[in-house]
Amino acid sequence: MVELHSLKESFSALQSLVYFDEKQYYREQTKNTDAVRKLIAALEGKRRNGGEEEYFLLSALGYCYRVINKPKQAIAALQEANSAFTDIKKRMITLIRLGEAYKYDGQHEMALHSFAQAEEILRETNLLAYEDFLCQHQAKCYFELHNLEKAEVLFQKALEIRKKKGDELLIRSTRQVLEEVTKRKLREIGKLNSNT
Repeated sequence: MVELHSLKESFSALQSLVYFDEKQYYREQTKNTDAVRKLIAALEGKRRNGGEEEYFLLSALGYCYRVINKPKQAIAALQEANSAFTDIKKRMITLIRLGEAYKYDGQHEMALHSFAQAEEILRETNLLAYEDFLCQHQAKCYFELHNLEKAEVLFQKALEIRKKKGDELLIRSTRQVLEEVTKRKLREIGKLNSNT
């Protein structure tokens, strides 16, 4: 039986196998589907055998299913996590993750609804440490909906927060997609001007 500690290490190591796909609105994808599938099998096995830390197991499953483009399974795991736990911080984080899973499933309105619920918790509880993640994911949803104005505003807000945090990896990921949104916005303005 795989130990929970080992699963957590494998899940952390998964980040080295994930990239942002520019052709898919900078969605997280994996370079190694087989490794993610093996991790999913281990996480599912741990759950079946009465795994402790159910929240971690469900959250990790939601993430893993999402990066191998199985959003319905991701949604199911995250909905279970969302309804099973009352801890307000975990609930807010899960709602952000659930919004992402809905987005991957093409359910953008459900994604925005999930993000709005997370935002309500964030405002009520002042859990501002997650505000940049919320802004980033909301922005990506608007980007996919081609609402470049809203996407740009939210990406800029996420970037400002991340600069204050000083996390170069997060700054770089936000800056990269913000530049793409700005380019697309300028192209649209150019098309409008050439049509008038």
